[in-house]
Amino acid sequence: MNWKVLAATFGTLAMMAGTANALTLTNNDEVEYGLEVILGEGGADLQTLQLPGGQSLTDICDQGCTIKLPNGAEQEFEGDENVTIQDGEFMIAE
Repeated sequence: MNWKVLAATFGTLAMMAGTANALTLTNNDEVEYGLEVILGEGGADLQTLQLPGGQSLTDICDQGCTIKLPNGAEQEFEGDENVTIQDGEFMIAE
């Protein structure tokens, strides 16, 4: 067995296992939402994103964030969730 290939394979697997997933947000509604994404402590970084109906956004935040919907609904996330918007509300997949 080639030890260099084996070491490279284990190294790649270790990196993949250590990779954090970022939040994925899917809009199950037919309407487009304008989202405010607040990153960092104290809202230091504010991003505005558009999420059309039936579409998804990936890699929104990986170390936690707060997302606000236009209707005032607001939710804090850790950054590794799979979240849907259904009837204007956040639904977190378990």
